[in-house]
Amino acid sequence: VLAVSPPAGVVSAAGDIINGEFFGLGIVPAALPAIARTRESFPDVPLIAGGGIHTPADAQSYLRAGATAVQLDTIIFINPALVQKILEALA
Repeated sequence: VLAVSPPAGVVSAAGDIINGEFFGLGIVPAALPAIARTRESFPDVPLIAGGGIHTPADAQSYLRAGATAVQLDTIIFINPALVQKILEALA
């Protein structure tokens, strides 16, 4: 399962550095090359990819990059109706 978020940080309005993990839509462009590299290195291993999947196009991009399946997380809570649309697009 490829779903670990890389470390990230932001500067608060007060100027403090807040460290955490990089989540959300912005992770897709970073994750796709990682999936492709992993697929090249392990062509026969099933890969489940997750992180930043908020549209059918996101899920399809992960599969085109080499994922065997995708894992949905946040979208289930913020827009459960979209889950059905993602499933229909992948059927």
